[in-house]
Amino acid sequence: MRTRSFLVALFLSPLLVAVAHAQQDIKSLSLVGKWQASTQHPSGAMITTAVQLTEDLKFTSTSTVNDKPFMVASGTWALTGAKLEWRYERSSQPAIQPGYVDVDEVVSVSESELRLTSKLSGKTHTYRRSQ
Repeated sequence: MRTRSFLVALFLSPLLVAVAHAQQDIKSLSLVGKWQASTQHPSGAMITTAVQLTEDLKFTSTSTVNDKPFMVASGTWALTGAKLEWRYERSSQPAIQPGYVDVDEVVSVSESELRLTSKLSGKTHTYRRSQ
C-alpha cells in the first residue's frame, strides 16, 4: 500500500508542479488590450462588459444591460501570480467607492481569450480580445 501511494505521488508530482508553474507564468503584458464578455442574466437581460487593460497598469470598463449603459469604471490593476486585482478609482455606480478592490483569478489567457474567476461570486467569465 505504501509503495502504491509513493508511485501515485511520484506520478502526480510533475503534473502538480506543471499546473502551479503554468499559473505563475502569466505575464502582465499578455493581459494588455481590449476585452469583451457577454452573458445572459437569469432574468433574460444581456449583460456586456468591455475592459481595456493598459501597459501602465490602468483599466477602464463599461457595462451595458440590453445595450443600455449600466456602469462606467476606471482604476488600476495588478497581477500577482494568477491573482488579478482591480482597484477602482472611479465608478458610475455609487456602491463601488474609490479604493474598492476586487479580485479575480486568471484561469487562462491566450492571444484571443481571457478566462477570469471572480473571488467574490465564484463565477468564471470568458472575455474575447476585441482588438
